[in-house]
Amino acid sequence: MPESVPYQLRPIEARDDATMARIIRTVMPEFGATGSGFAINDPEVDWMSQAYAAPRSAYFVVERDSVVIGGGGVAPLVGGDQGTCELRKMYFLPQARGIGAGAAMMERCLESARGFGHGRTRRRRSPAPWAGLRSAGRGRGARRRGSALRRRARRFR
Repeated sequence: MPESVPYQLRPIEARDDATMARIIRTVMPEFGATGSGFAINDPEVDWMSQAYAAPRSAYFVVERDSVVIGGGGVAPLVGGDQGTCELRKMYFLPQARGIGAGAAMMERCLESARGFGHGRTRRRRSPAPWAGLRSAGRGRGARRRGSALRRRARRFR
């Protein structure tokens, strides 16, 4: 019998905006990402559901026991060519780490990017979201999966 997934991924809704803003503002300082130029200061943090309703964009939340514990999204790369998108605002509370949610979120975002016609994707340089991905599922081969996902995030078909 297959093991049940201890969380679910779903598209963000307006009711999730305040929770995701709180998560982003909690997680980013944990990784030292608080100064100018970091997502913690982006106005869209307070209205993620609207920001990712834009064409060729999507944002998903991780929900466990009916509580949002993280999220991540994809959108066209500002200033980039038509075929390039960016993985954005991928942040997870500690209770979302180590359960495979980071790897699942990456897959979901890449599937969406492909569906939008993006041929390449980039990620921001902030270490915060990638630290969560590295810890996702630790002890179950996630390091190997994580690096493969990061390679696929740079260029996928």
